[in-house]
Amino acid sequence: MIGEMQRLGLDLAEQVLARITDNTEALETIEGLLDEKILGIGRTVVANRDQLSNEYLTRLAKDMGVDAIHWYSPDCMVTFSAYEIDLGWVAPSTNPVRYFSTSGLMEWTEEIRQAEGNDNFYKYGYVRGTLGEFVQVGILANAVQALTEKFSYDVLVNDLATYGKVVYAAVINKQ
Repeated sequence: MIGEMQRLGLDLAEQVLARITDNTEALETIEGLLDEKILGIGRTVVANRDQLSNEYLTRLAKDMGVDAIHWYSPDCMVTFSAYEIDLGWVAPSTNPVRYFSTSGLMEWTEEIRQAEGNDNFYKYGYVRGTLGEFVQVGILANAVQALTEKFSYDVLVNDLATYGKVVYAAVINKQ
């Protein structure tokens, strides 16, 4: 009986590991596709900088299905913006915009994060121009954030705890 319990425990652990792996791969694929879309749009804006205007960025945002496109001056001020949102706003020192502006990176995408001042989650990416200016492209990512939470270790452990034969469940990473 003890041997059977050990075997069942190992089988359950293997199922959990497979679920974690599948969930992680699915989320990485989704985020990778968002990264490609964001950076591709950013490259388009930089390549067409001679057409920069609020109207151009709004049209591009609508055509490409993104929720934000902001053109920043080297001092991190929004000078052009899709939908004319945040014009004149200057990124504070704690904002990821500042990180990118001083990073020396040509391109960068953030992890999904909650927007300042509301409950929405966004995925942002940046592409640098030739004179220190850069573009920020953002996509509303509430659905991806919901999937991330649904596939989290906490949810998995809670699911295991509801399985009648499990007394204790924990997920431990390599660290």
